[in-house]
Amino acid sequence: SFDLFGHREEILYRVRDVNKYAKAESTVKLQEIKEEYEEARRNNQIKELSPLDMGMLEYETIGFYVTADPIDIISEEIRMRGGTVGLHANQMRLNGKYYIGGQVYNMHPHQTAKGDKMGFMAVDDGQVNHEITLFPAVYAKAIKWMEEGYYVGVTVDVGSYRNQHSLSAISVE
Repeated sequence: SFDLFGHREEILYRVRDVNKYAKAESTVKLQEIKEEYEEARRNNQIKELSPLDMGMLEYETIGFYVTADPIDIISEEIRMRGGTVGLHANQMRLNGKYYIGGQVYNMHPHQTAKGDKMGFMAVDDGQVNHEITLFPAVYAKAIKWMEEGYYVGVTVDVGSYRNQHSLSAISVE
């Protein structure tokens, strides 16, 4: 509903100036504030909000998505990069490589018998939950993205463990 009052990024940038708006007694003061915003925008001090950013702010503020659900945006990004969405590991070709992604909803660090750090990551692509093993080399590079709530793209290798298809990360972004 606040879109009627201007660009969302402008409104967010000016939250601290709400009091100025409320107390402004003339159009001159409002014009000064608008000019200050336009100057900041010209100088790239204000970041244009992507649909993903807007959706995240909406979720933080009101508890649900209005503009865009991040999982829809991530799923589309995965497809645009030639990846798959909604495909269970057991539907993937054994020894195949796939690009999948989604929201990290569980992360479990582990230590190998040699003492190297590795981990297991659970990713929800909006349709399917994937359990992905991150061996030490990949784990070391990807640890910064392996936090619940983050959105990731993962290139996986499909293997077999105890007669079930298993996913091992080749790379994480």
